[in-house]
Amino acid sequence: MMLATRTLIGFTAATLAGCGRNHREQPAPAVAATSAAVVSDSLVGIVIEVGSDPTTWLSLTPADGGRARRLTGDSSHALRSVSGAVVWVGGERRDREFLVHAFEVRSVNGEPVDDGIVRLAGTGFEIVMRSGERRVVPSYLERSVGSRVWISRSIIGRAPSYGVIRVP
Repeated sequence: MMLATRTLIGFTAATLAGCGRNHREQPAPAVAATSAAVVSDSLVGIVIEVGSDPTTWLSLTPADGGRARRLTGDSSHALRSVSGAVVWVGGERRDREFLVHAFEVRSVNGEPVDDGIVRLAGTGFEIVMRSGERRVVPSYLERSVGSRVWISRSIIGRAPSYGVIRVP
């Protein structure tokens, strides 16, 4: 019995140590929500700024035609920079509100986009998306290193458009 317990403890410690090593080798997620955030629900829709100054708020009109909801929470403030875009939001649905823990810009002006953090990559630049996926981006994003941006996908003969979501 004692040998089995020692073996189990040794196996558990080795497994945890191995997980720690593997975890450090993995790239950190590019677009993080709050560390303790639990995404219990999600919506996809268009972000719209509603009201008039000084009392404006953000609303999400779901793509499925459902009822618009007021966007709340710390993560909702960054959505102001993408008003009019189609986004995925994750968080908690409440009566007429949606508490945003995380979001991802999906399309701007009807064009699909990628959303991520601009990083230096070798001799060029890339964005690292929430999923950990990477995409090479044009050098004109050099000034945006460290910023979270959306950038349109490549179309032959056209320079990608982009917008800054959040500056570090």
